[in-house]
Amino acid sequence: NEKILRQARKDVREGDYEKAIKDYTELLEKESRNIQAHLGIALAYAKLLNFQKCYDHANKVIEVDKGNARAHALAGLALLRSGFVPSAVERLVHSVTINPKEALAFGAAAEIDYYEGRARDAHTKALHAYNLDPEEPDYLVTLARASSRLERFADAADAYEQFLRIAPQTDK
Repeated sequence: NEKILRQARKDVREGDYEKAIKDYTELLEKESRNIQAHLGIALAYAKLLNFQKCYDHANKVIEVDKGNARAHALAGLALLRSGFVPSAVERLVHSVTINPKEALAFGAAAEIDYYEGRARDAHTKALHAYNLDPEEPDYLVTLARASSRLERFADAADAYEQFLRIAPQTDK
């Protein structure tokens, strides 16, 4: 199971989200309450913009472990990208309360700040998320957008260049 889990994580990093979902599903068929598999499949579904399935898998983790910051962050991200911003904020705040180093919660909060016109806050949170998890390219997009809105165009260009260096081919 550990080998399949490692492969699925690698698939996500390489942008092969469908294969990751297949791998995680294989694990869940063996052990339906596998927290790491549910978290991984939720992230893969988020990357594929299937926010309902992302939310469903995140909630399966929360049912088993109410104190799982990553699950709350994934649920918050799914809610945010589905347009339920107030509910997303609640989940993200709860995630950061559980674990002040949950990068995904900061990344999603940065998106909210950016779209609500708080570019400085978005920049700070996106940079913090990226510093917590420098292998996640999504934070760099928000960082670049916020930098551009703040007229820090060199910083925006640097963030986009870093995005292109670390993002899987499928995301570019």
